[in-house]
Amino acid sequence: MNDETRWTGSRAWYVTVLLSVCYLVSLLDRFIIGLIFEPLKREFGLGDTQLGMLHGTGFVLLYTIAALPMGRLADTRSRRNLIAAGVLLWSLATSLCAFASSFPTLFAARVLVGLGEACLVPAGMSLLAAIFPAHQLGRAISIFSMGALLGAPIAFAGGGQLLTLLARHDGVNIPLLGHYEPWRALFLLTGLPGLPLALLFFATVREPVRLSTPSVSMRDALASMRQRAVVFGPFLGAVCCTALVGYSVPAWCVPLLVRQHDMSVAQAGAVTGAALMIAGIAGTLLGGWLTDHLTARYRNGPVLVLGACFLALPVPAVLLCLSQHVWLAVIGLGLVQTVVAIGTPPAFAGFQMLSQERHRGFVTSISVATYTLIGFGCGPALIGLMSDRMYTGTTQLGWSMLTLFVLAAVLGLLLCAWLRPRVAAARFAAAG
Repeated sequence: MNDETRWTGSRAWYVTVLLSVCYLVSLLDRFIIGLIFEPLKREFGLGDTQLGMLHGTGFVLLYTIAALPMGRLADTRSRRNLIAAGVLLWSLATSLCAFASSFPTLFAARVLVGLGEACLVPAGMSLLAAIFPAHQLGRAISIFSMGALLGAPIAFAGGGQLLTLLARHDGVNIPLLGHYEPWRALFLLTGLPGLPLALLFFATVREPVRLSTPSVSMRDALASMRQRAVVFGPFLGAVCCTALVGYSVPAWCVPLLVRQHDMSVAQAGAVTGAALMIAGIAGTLLGGWLTDHLTARYRNGPVLVLGACFLALPVPAVLLCLSQHVWLAVIGLGLVQTVVAIGTPPAFAGFQMLSQERHRGFVTSISVATYTLIGFGCGPALIGLMSDRMYTGTTQLGWSMLTLFVLAAVLGLLLCAWLRPRVAAARFAAAG
């Protein structure tokens, strides 16, 4: 293969690090809204249901719809251009949130954030696979994924400190634009780093020449999925249960610590950010080791790991959601995030195990779109709805979170119990 197809040395790793920075910035823009639920509630007279919709539903609306078309564009068009355009779009949309005058306009801006971010993962994964040989691709994907692990913690810890600084000065005055109160200034400033990043990516990354490979029709891929639907469907359902918890934790933990433990936004953001980063990295590494270890012994290894996660979830969830002592709540937060992170490697391993090799990219894109839609689109909004309609008092948010977490754990455990004796046969079928 010539240099245009496979890159070597610092050139390839530079692109990998730059992609990781793009991933970090995308998570920063995605989760920064979790810090300002209380100001938004006061500004627009919103309930928790609407706050949950702004955090998850608005973002995920076009993110999931656009996932497959963006994946197709990544296969047929310039991935460099697609990524640069996506970074530019989501960064501008994040800054546009600062100019929102109502719930609908803020919701529309969040929809545009989701559309922009839908470009990154399919195009980024395709770009890495094009420039790295197989024996280096795993390390490249790990570096790329590290941006996602760091993005949310930086959003909460760094964003909380920035919000405190802005509040101390009662916002910020911007030449030609005027005065912006703290929550608006936070949106505006958070969107700015993506603008030079998009330009840097476009100017310094060159699109590698594509290899001519036989195309697989979408109809063929869907037919293959239908053949395994009796197993693949429940497995995807179990992964969606982990996503309901995983996406709801960063959405509501800062408001939970502020409301039930009288922490400041900066304190709650720093605690949440540290817990998400430490537990996320440790849990992901542990989950990968457990998945490899159990799959080497048992053909249903990914299902066993997921089942263990659901079994372990309720106790730390109770500590997080209902504890009267802040230190117990923080321990619960770390343990819940660890359990969720452990469930990530078996989820992706299971998707590959239950799909034929020539369809794995398409199957993965459908799976990611589905669990993002259910987890990110529905989880935060369901908690907000329960907080508004089902519970009252100072612990209403905690009870709402616990209700969703326990229901997700019970349903996920039942699905894993049903899958356990059936996955081995499906794996043999896929391998053949």
